Amino acid sequence: CDSLSELAHKGNFQVLADDIRSNCGLVDDVLQDIESWFEDPQLGDDLFIDDKDLDVDDGYTSEKEEIHEEKSKGNYEEALQQMTVFLKDWNTNLKMIKLLLSSFAKSLSTNVYKSPESKGSTLDKLSALQLKIVEQIDELVSDIFVSDTTFNVEDFKEDTDELNESLRKMVSIIKKLNKLDPKKSRWIQVWETKYFQDKS
Repeated sequence: CDSLSELAHKGNFQVLADDIRSNCGLVDDVLQDIESWFEDPQLGDDLFIDDKDLDVDDGYTSEKEEIHEEKSKGNYEEALQQMTVFLKDWNTNLKMIKLLLSSFAKSLSTNVYKSPESKGSTLDKLSALQLKIVEQIDELVSDIFVSDTTFNVEDFKEDTDELNESLRKMVSIIKKLNKLDPKKSRWIQVWETKYFQDKS
């Protein structure tokens, strides 16, 4: 009932704009988590293993000792370095995604779309896509954070491909909505080119 009242008061475009702005806040939270990680980079083993839980003499090599062995072999530092590079790339990607979302939300708030594609079903697709994109971002970064010394960029290819496919679908819809506005059409084309230029 509240959502219907909100829809009647604000209209489809404004409600979607509000939802997107809210999800921009969630992307901001992820970006802040990444920045915090850069200040104290650790693998998942370090984040979730408490020293007091590992100091148990059970006749076998403890998990703590195994981690120290991995560090001494260089596996730890190598994995940490690869993870840092990967997160730096995605830190940049996420800033681009946030720019896409925030700019589109602003556009929804200040413009009346005259394109025939601006019907309810299109807005429903956009709403579902922006929610999916934020969920995919959260899942991707969470999985990166819990990585151990076996970290491998290729292990995340399926997740990043799915996220980028969602972004392509969203960009495609935005381009259709803006096809009668040369300035906005140009902006989304520039964003698309810049974001996907090095992505297959």
